[in-house]
Amino acid sequence: MLFSGPEGEARLARAREHKGLVASPLHKALLEPDTVLVFGNGVHITHIIHALCYDYKAPIVSVFEGFGESCLMGGLLPFLTSQPQVVIPGMGDRAFAGITPDEIGIGFPAASLPTVVENLFKTGGPMNIGMPFKTMMPSNLTESITPGFAYLRKVVDEKKNK
Repeated sequence: MLFSGPEGEARLARAREHKGLVASPLHKALLEPDTVLVFGNGVHITHIIHALCYDYKAPIVSVFEGFGESCLMGGLLPFLTSQPQVVIPGMGDRAFAGITPDEIGIGFPAASLPTVVENLFKTGGPMNIGMPFKTMMPSNLTESITPGFAYLRKVVDEKKNK
């Protein structure tokens, strides 16, 4: 699917225009990056996902193969498709980059970095999980346990009643 049809042909042509890659920490980059790859625990990556789709215009859809996740899926795929991609780090990440067992990642086009910066701290607001993340032992479960559920119920009910 990625390389089929006219869009796939255009992606292949774009990939063939390049002969390699340069990887570096973002704050030390000597070149303007095409893709940004961030690792963190599930809560960290959730905040970045929320920041990327904070305005509900572009949901993030990811595919997983279990091999070459960070390099291919997190680095190359956002470059070719201009879409973010969640990744599950593999052995290379863990052996060479020191990615810990509780970390996952997300690659996104560098052009999306201003969106992340603009929205990142909004994602901890009353509709989201916040930082630091605090676990709770719920009892008497209702929609009010998280404000997001009540808000979504209201939106769904309004749509149904139209």
